[in-house]
Amino acid sequence: MSSQTQPILNPLAIAERHFRAFAEAFLNEAVAARWIALFTSSTQSKWRKIRPWDLWEEDKRRSGAYFVELLVPVKAILHDPAFCPDPECDAVVIAVGHSRPSVVVQRFSLITPKDWPLEGIISLEPGKRAFVTNHDGDVIICTR
Repeated sequence: MSSQTQPILNPLAIAERHFRAFAEAFLNEAVAARWIALFTSSTQSKWRKIRPWDLWEEDKRRSGAYFVELLVPVKAILHDPAFCPDPECDAVVIAVGHSRPSVVVQRFSLITPKDWPLEGIISLEPGKRAFVTNHDGDVIICTR
């Protein structure tokens, strides 16, 4: 049975693995440590203190990673294989910041613009490929 057809048994554990890998791969050490501490705290309300818009500031980024601001609508991102080479992969959608804190794990090809968080992280490969959204509607793709 493929991972796409197996039930997701513990989405929060999957999200924590993706989030930790994201922070360690794309954020400078200080910001990564703060975000991981907030995300792994016992209450999701602390996720509101995670500020995705920090990635628009170069000094918050980890050197060696690649960041590209995307100037296309979310619908284009969701349907263009250039942004997600494997649309059948399990994507982890983590809403933080001004979004209502939540985690959704689902096949990338099933995500719609309504599933896209106001502020958050959509992780496709832990520590290798993720989208970051901010409250202005901007999107950065982070890759390694």
